[in-house]
Amino acid sequence: MKFITSILLTVMIAVGAIAGSVHSLFVSTQTVDNYEQKSEQVTEQSQDFTHSLPFSVNQNIDLKLNKPNQPGYDFEGWYKDQDFTELFDENEPITEDTMLYAKMVKIDYTITLKYNAPSSITNPSFGNNTEEQVTLNFGNKISDVVKNPTSDNFTFQNWFYDNGHFLLQFDTNANFNLGDDFLSTLDGYQKDIGTRTFDVYGNWQVRKVKLSLYIEDISTTDPYLEIFVEYGTTLSQLKVILSKDFNLKLSDQFFADFDKTQQLNDQYQVVQDTDLLAHLKNETVVDKVVNTVKNNFWWIVAGEGVLFTLLIFALLKKRKKSDEKQ
Repeated sequence: MKFITSILLTVMIAVGAIAGSVHSLFVSTQTVDNYEQKSEQVTEQSQDFTHSLPFSVNQNIDLKLNKPNQPGYDFEGWYKDQDFTELFDENEPITEDTMLYAKMVKIDYTITLKYNAPSSITNPSFGNNTEEQVTLNFGNKISDVVKNPTSDNFTFQNWFYDNGHFLLQFDTNANFNLGDDFLSTLDGYQKDIGTRTFDVYGNWQVRKVKLSLYIEDISTTDPYLEIFVEYGTTLSQLKVILSKDFNLKLSDQFFADFDKTQQLNDQYQVVQDTDLLAHLKNETVVDKVVNTVKNNFWWIVAGEGVLFTLLIFALLKKRKKSDEKQ
C-alpha cells in the first residue's frame, strides 16, 4: 500500500512590524510501506541577510524551527499573523498549509560614556556630569553620536573599553558592529530583547602648550629656545625649569612683548602657546665665582683629589729615601 502526504510551510521574516517574503520553505514527508523519508528544499530571497532554517520533521509532521540570526536584531518568536498577535507553538503539529512570520526586533545599543575626568580638570565641556548615555544601532557610524569632551587644562585621548589600563580602544571612527560575544565581557553589559547596554571610559592627559623664549642679548628674531610645558605652569616654575634643565642665567624680568611694556610677575600662568622675552643676568664678580664653583664642582673635587694623591705619594717617597740612608 502506497500513499503520499505533503505539507507546504512558507516562512515569512519580518523586521519589527514590517513583514516581507524572505524564505520559502517546502517540507514534504513521504510514507511508503511504513518507511519515512524526509526531503528539504530552501530558497533564499532576502536583501538583508541570508541563512537557512534547520528543522526536524517527525512522522506526526511536528516542526522544530531554530532561531534566525541577523546582526543587530533579536529574534522574538514565530507568529501566525503579520501583526504578530498570535505566537506559534512549536509543539503544535502542522496538519495543513501554514504561513509563519518571524518577528525580528532591531537592537538599540545604549553606551554609557564614563568621562573619568581628573579631579583638577577645569572648564570641562560636560560641566559637573560624570557620565552620559547615547544610543545607536548596528552599522551606525559611532562618531555621529559619541563626541569627545574637552577642557582647558587636559587633552582628551580617547574612549576605552577597559578602565585603568586603557588597552582596548573604542574606535569612534568605525561603524558599530559589535556582537554579544564581545559585549558580554564589558563593564555595565545588560541584555534584553531589542536592547543592549555597556560602558566605555575616557582617558585624559595634561595639556601641553608651546613656549618660545627670546633672549634680548642674543636675538629677538628667532627664539633661543622652544619647549612644551604643562598648561598652567607659572613664571616662577618656568624660571626653575630654565635654570635647572637648560642652565640659563636669566634676569628676573620677563616680558610678554618685545617693547617690554608688559612685564610679567611670578604668578603669571602659561595657558596657551606663548612668546616670552628675557635677557641674560648681569653677574657680579662674586656671582661668577660662585657659579663657576657650582657649575664645575665635581671637576674641582676631582682636581683636589689628584693633588692630594700626588702630595701623599711625594711624602711617602721622601720617607723611603730617608729610611734607606739610615
